Amino acid sequence: MVENAIEIIGNNTFDAVFDKGYYTAQEIHNSQKLDIKRPFCVPNPRAAATNKAYDVNEFKYNKQQNYCTGLEEKY
Repeated sequence: MVENAIEIIGNNTFDAVFDKGYYTAQEIHNSQKLDIKRPFCVPNPRAAATNKAYDVNEFKYNKQQNYCTGLEEKY
């Protein structure tokens, strides 16, 4: 994909985004060889929480009151 993007854009001055689970170390290495200097690996927030109560999907943002509430009452 990085090689295709370079061909389409005509340069390599962009940031590449590699989603967790959709890239390999070889793909990151290849992007570095193509002088893509800033590959970002975006983690899956749900996979990072050891306790389900802390999963990002368990929180709701209240825009009017500008705060997040968890669903801790379920646990």
